[in-house]
Amino acid sequence: MMEKLSLPFTVPNWVKWAVVLFIIIFIGALGYSIYLYNSIQQDKEAGFQASADRAVAETDLEKAENVTRYHGNMLYHVVTGTTDDGSEAIAYVPAEQKEGKIVIFRTEDLVSEQSILQAWNNDCSNCELLETNLAIENDQPLLELKYIDDRDRYVLHYYSLTDGSSGDHFRFNRS
Repeated sequence: MMEKLSLPFTVPNWVKWAVVLFIIIFIGALGYSIYLYNSIQQDKEAGFQASADRAVAETDLEKAENVTRYHGNMLYHVVTGTTDDGSEAIAYVPAEQKEGKIVIFRTEDLVSEQSILQAWNNDCSNCELLETNLAIENDQPLLELKYIDDRDRYVLHYYSLTDGSSGDHFRFNRS
C-alpha cells in the first residue's frame, strides 16, 4: 500500500486563514490607534492659534513663538514669544474665557528655569526629571517640575518664577 506523500511545508487551510485574520485585525487596530492619537492631539491643541493671535493683539507680544497649556484652577494657554523691543515674554491666556484677563511677564524680570533646575537638583540629586512646564496660579507665574523622587513617587513640584521659592508639591505613589 502506498502512502500519500506531502510536502514538508504544507500547512492546513485553517492556519493560513487564522494568520490572515490576525494580520487584518492587527492592521485595523494599528490604524485606529493612529487615528485616535491624532484626534486627541487635535483636541489638546485646539485654540492654540486663537490664543497666540489674541496674545499678540492684546499685549506687548509682537511675535508668538510657542504655545503650551496649563490646567490648574482653570485652563490657560501659555504663549511665549518676543516683544517689540526684542525681549522675551510669557503671556498666560485664559482659554475658556474669551474676555478673560491676559497676564504677561517679561522673562528678564523672572528667575531663569536653569537656576531653578540647579537648585532643585541640589535638593534632589537622586531624582529623575521628566518634564518642566510653565504654570500660573493666582496671577503668579510658576515653573512646574514633574519628576520621580528617590522613593519612586511621581511628584509635581511648583516653583515661583518671581523669586525662585519652592511652593506646592504633590507626591503620588506609583503602583
